[in-house]
Amino acid sequence: MPWKKSLNITTGRCLDLDFLKMLRSCGFDGVDLNFSGDFFENVPRQVETICENLKAAGLACAQVHLPTYGLFADSGSDDPEIENRIEQVLAAMPKLGASWAAEHVRSATNDGFNRERAMDDNIRWLKRLVGVAENYGVGIAVENLPTFPDRPDAPFFSSRIEDQCELIDAVNHPLVGACWDFGHAHLNIQHKDKTQQELLLTLGSRLKLVHVHGNYATRDSHLPPAIGSVDWEDALTGLKKIGFDGFFSLECGCGGSDPKIVAAYCEFCGKSTDAILEKI
Repeated sequence: MPWKKSLNITTGRCLDLDFLKMLRSCGFDGVDLNFSGDFFENVPRQVETICENLKAAGLACAQVHLPTYGLFADSGSDDPEIENRIEQVLAAMPKLGASWAAEHVRSATNDGFNRERAMDDNIRWLKRLVGVAENYGVGIAVENLPTFPDRPDAPFFSSRIEDQCELIDAVNHPLVGACWDFGHAHLNIQHKDKTQQELLLTLGSRLKLVHVHGNYATRDSHLPPAIGSVDWEDALTGLKKIGFDGFFSLECGCGGSDPKIVAAYCEFCGKSTDAILEKI
């Protein structure tokens, strides 16, 4: 198979060594971390425990997701708490072993989703963040958001491939790249005339991370990739053509709180994803 697999989980899950060992037994090679609130109460201790548990389970920290603003937060807004948490995660990434972090950019929601203003705001914001990221040698990958089928009046910035490419090129820094979310792309009404393979070829070497999940092009369901209507043969052919060498990172949850259900769900995710990858 061309890529190693990881699963998006919260940092709280990483405190459970038995869970991580189960994840490894289901064929996953790493984790993609989302940072729960408890993480920020004692960052050094949390990082130490997460690293110990990942090592004991034989898993890598493949990538992380930085804390985000709300979807409708204006691109010109500023939240000191969120910004502080973003900086704490960037500082923790080298210890965790993650080289790249996904992040959502914002739209000019207070200005009629004005693309030019959103572009300018996000260029300024990313340049400031990459100044922090440089201190730790880690990168920030701009994620594609969808324009939802039921909200055509809300064309979120980065829902057009041109948004991602132009923003990354304008910042023009080796520590700024793209994160491609296959589920968002499948749902997105902006590019119904283009295949995911075509869109990935447009991104090319800008691509650093992927988020993998399925849906039926109606809701952002974050289903396992084996469920839904994504054309994985087309999408993954594009991924292979551009030489992507990162983790194939599932962003479809991990099944709730009952250990048996969680294990069965993770096993299904691992095996069904292997079946998809074996076709490529």
